[in-house]
Amino acid sequence: MEYSLKKLHLVVDSPEEIALPDPKDRVIEMRGQVVEITLSGLENTQNQRKKAIKELEAKAEHEKAKIDNIESFHPFVKEMEEKDLHTVWMYYQSKGIVKGCTEEVEKLKGWIESDEKELQEIYKQIPELSPVMQEVNKVLEDAK
Repeated sequence: MEYSLKKLHLVVDSPEEIALPDPKDRVIEMRGQVVEITLSGLENTQNQRKKAIKELEAKAEHEKAKIDNIESFHPFVKEMEEKDLHTVWMYYQSKGIVKGCTEEVEKLKGWIESDEKELQEIYKQIPELSPVMQEVNKVLEDAK
């Protein structure tokens, strides 16, 4: 690869207005294929990668400690085949999803019921909304 600084295109009315960018923020062109980079961009990328490495290593260490703990209190898991472990994991995950969905459905049904009661009260207090209320009630019924 061949590297060069991208030419600056400064538009100013007078020489006193010229403000050169920080050298770390200058755009560098890589020849062969044109990819524009900056030194500060590379530095940020490297810092993000180093941070990600630390986070992943810490997460792996934490998960390994959980594995060791489970194996010490439930040694039978060491005897299970991968496919059985995977099946148990999928089962457990699906149970959690079903529980969450069921709870959310019940919450939404409660809100619909509450809205229906509120709309009926609005209809009682403002009868001129009758045509609008009939349409709203139809939508609510279809939602059930």
